[in-house]
Amino acid sequence: MDPNKQKTLLPVLFSLPTVNTLELPPRAEMLPKIENGEIDHLDFRAQVFSQASQNRNPYRFKDEDMKRFAESFEGQPFLRDHNTYQIDARDGTLVSAKLVDGWVVADVRLTTRRGMIDYIEGKMDRFSIGWFYEDALCSICGASFFSRDCSHWPGRKYNVGDDVKTCVITFVNPQGKELSAVNVPAVAGTGITGALMEAKLNCLENEIFESGISPSEGESSKLTVEQEREVEALRERISKLLRKE
Repeated sequence: MDPNKQKTLLPVLFSLPTVNTLELPPRAEMLPKIENGEIDHLDFRAQVFSQASQNRNPYRFKDEDMKRFAESFEGQPFLRDHNTYQIDARDGTLVSAKLVDGWVVADVRLTTRRGMIDYIEGKMDRFSIGWFYEDALCSICGASFFSRDCSHWPGRKYNVGDDVKTCVITFVNPQGKELSAVNVPAVAGTGITGALMEAKLNCLENEIFESGISPSEGESSKLTVEQEREVEALRERISKLLRKE
């Protein structure tokens, strides 16, 4: 890469395949040091969530909660694929977290050999957050999404008066649970923004949530017994997808 061009790209680099060579530490130098224990941890900084970024999932948080929410990730585990059930899925810890220009920015400390090696090999560059919450409110009816008073589904569009609105759920009192390395994050623009020890890169991507139009508000208010059962089954699936435990 041309040195002058590199200066214009850093500290923000585009992800593969736009740029074929990412600025990662040389494997020949780093891998032996990791294997023999000379390097016992690697730190990097990542931007992991933003309300303003495109999100495939139809959810959001209250703007006034974002600072506290971001800071609550400090001390939480760094995992793979939101696997909270197996200790082997953990590769480190978030040593700090804060809100910076609308982004939740976390400093991650990798402490496992596997995690450090995967980082060096460029496998950890996209992220997704997991969180606890007290409730989730529906933007169409204002009720709890988990209550029987709500018959709406996140991401679907409903006729409300003269408008067509998309159902979005807002989480109440969110608390950081974990940060995961993933292959396909729901939020566009997550990525490594700086390495506190060895490397610097930022991966960008676009993921757009698409949904269809559902029946109008009045048409979906009465359900048969069979439909009620289906609704309960779907609510359970949605709850698991939202990682409510």
